[in-house]
Amino acid sequence: ILGSQLFDYWSDQDGFKFEHFADGDVFTSDYETGYHPLSSQGLYQWGADFPPAFTKPKLSIGFILELVRNLRTVPDFTFKKLQMMLSSTSSKARPWL
Repeated sequence: ILGSQLFDYWSDQDGFKFEHFADGDVFTSDYETGYHPLSSQGLYQWGADFPPAFTKPKLSIGFILELVRNLRTVPDFTFKKLQMMLSSTSSKARPWL
């Protein structure tokens, strides 16, 4: 949802991230759905830069094994999609700063 949301992010001791948000705008079918590219530039417009751990997972043997398992068993999760997701987070979030 693009609009006037307020987001708050938390990480637990195991490295899982949680998102809390409020004030989401509600659109009716009178408003056509819009799309924008997935990029780090679309994550936020103001506030402090988020730490690299926000978009770069902590690599571990368990994480890599789960990634390989998901690539093999989840039909909609392909290596090409993984590459696109990784490239989307490699750009600077606010290149004008």
